[in-house]
Amino acid sequence: METKRPSECKPRWWLAVPAGGMAVLLAGCAPFINEAFTGSDAVVSRDPAARDVVDVCYNSAFTTPRAVVALARAECVRRDRNPKFLGQLRFQCRLLAPTLARFECVEQ
Repeated sequence: METKRPSECKPRWWLAVPAGGMAVLLAGCAPFINEAFTGSDAVVSRDPAARDVVDVCYNSAFTTPRAVVALARAECVRRDRNPKFLGQLRFQCRLLAPTLARFECVEQ
């Protein structure tokens, strides 16, 4: 049986496709502020500074609680307030970040 030299072998560029796909999936798991559900009662205010509630969507398998609180804190600081954890709901956000943590921005 004849063996080929490494220089004669075809490049295996197709191996990069699964790695690239995995990187895209992991990037989709990053926590984010869920603007669609952020607001008071049923009416969402157009002005972010007027909102009392901040909803953070995240994937608990890839995101630490510290990162979720930091994101809520950054959003509440824009209103000169501090976040107060209200609770969390599962399967309320998109598929790759299914958990929703709800915070209320309270006076400092």
